[in-house]
Amino acid sequence: MKFKLLLGIILLLLLATMLCACANGWAQVEINEDATLDQTDEAIQTETPTELPLVINTSTFLSQEELQRRLPVDNETLSQTASQKNIRALVIPHHTLAANLAAQGIRTLVKQNPSVIVLIGPNHKNIGPKAATTKAVWDAGQGTLQTDTVAVDELLKQNLAEQDDNLFKTEHSIGALIPIIAHYLPKTKVIPIVYYYRYDQETILQTLKQLIKSLPDDAVIIASIDFSHGLTLQKAQEKDQVTAERLKDWDEKAIADADNTYLDSPTILAALMQYLRETDSQDLKIIANTNSGKIMQDSQMICTSYFVLKYASE
Repeated sequence: MKFKLLLGIILLLLLATMLCACANGWAQVEINEDATLDQTDEAIQTETPTELPLVINTSTFLSQEELQRRLPVDNETLSQTASQKNIRALVIPHHTLAANLAAQGIRTLVKQNPSVIVLIGPNHKNIGPKAATTKAVWDAGQGTLQTDTVAVDELLKQNLAEQDDNLFKTEHSIGALIPIIAHYLPKTKVIPIVYYYRYDQETILQTLKQLIKSLPDDAVIIASIDFSHGLTLQKAQEKDQVTAERLKDWDEKAIADADNTYLDSPTILAALMQYLRETDSQDLKIIANTNSGKIMQDSQMICTSYFVLKYASE
């Protein structure tokens, strides 16, 4: 009898030990599962979301309908402005009234087909960063034009510009030219930069040097500039004659010192001229020069004047 009682006690102890072991195992499994879930939740929380680029619709600057009306149609002009030389830079207007002149300049790049364009112009409202850029994608109506975000990142890294995407929603010195670039060069990327009025010439020059050094050899600079402002047709023509002489003489100091009655971006153009002179790209051709009074056939109206300039390597 005592033996049976002892055996029962031993069996009960063994059973209790087994139950404790199982309970501990279950608890460990739950702990491991909880830890795994916690790690998964933490990974999800710390994962950086992909930020989609801003898309800017350029129809607010230049609609497809207006672009088609203003595109040059004569092949003769194209043959006259085309060049076998390596085009390094263009100066073209951003006033939409002169969109045909901007197109006349941009289409000279069709054969060259640059992979990237450095597109610089004035910040008309002088708001936001004094040197601003963007990573926006451009909805140009007939397709999208891409920004070279790698180059923009380098600009930001070197503190040569600050990113302000919203600024470019309304800045027509860039937006008005994007549909024209997209029409003639749909696969070309752009690096947009806008500057305050009279932004430091030397800083713009150094920015151009740093950018071009890091870009493919086929990179082209386009300066988006309108010229004489606030004068009658005759007075605007007189100012343009002076400007033309300064351009031919490579007098960037006189260009930099000029006021708004000559051009809207004096230090941008002066910096570009200095860069081109230092890189032996001084083959200048004045493709066109006119003003809004001539275009509108109104000699009494207050005018904006325009140049289309092409610079090639010698």
